Amino acid sequence: MFCISASLAIISIVQRIANAVMGLESLISDKSAELNYLFSMKLSLTVRGSLVRAQPQEQSLTNMWGFFI
Repeated sequence: MFCISASLAIISIVQRIANAVMGLESLISDKSAELNYLFSMKLSLTVRGSLVRAQPQEQSLTNMWGFFI
């Protein structure tokens, strides 16, 4: 009888460890996806920012040419 209860206790402990590992794996996967999303957003904003910064310079050049003409 003691052997059965000890076996059940060991199985329970192993199941808890397995659940903890699975939860940790899920958490790491979620954080990885979140970091990938944030990196892609930063890259997108950097590209947009450089395009936005390029536009006023072009407009100021056209304004300057209009002033000289």
